Amino acid sequence: MIEIETGPKLFSFATFTDWCNHAQGAWKAAGVTSRDTLCIDQKGRVCGWGRHFMAARDDDAFPVDVHLMRTDLQHNAVMSRP
Repeated sequence: MIEIETGPKLFSFATFTDWCNHAQGAWKAAGVTSRDTLCIDQKGRVCGWGRHFMAARDDDAFPVDVHLMRTDLQHNAVMSRP
């Protein structure tokens, strides 16, 4: 297994149902978009879309922790160009 450097943990989804019911509001409350974060299940797998969260549910790998991406990088759209 490889180690992934992330930013700080922002919040978690305790269950698949929690993710289904609260995902949109959780990112909004944290003041970020899902694009700014990395979701990691309890088996160390990245969850990027619904199918990944379903696999976490099926494999008993919740809670899924949501971390801020590395804080030393910015999206290409906001980086200054020469």
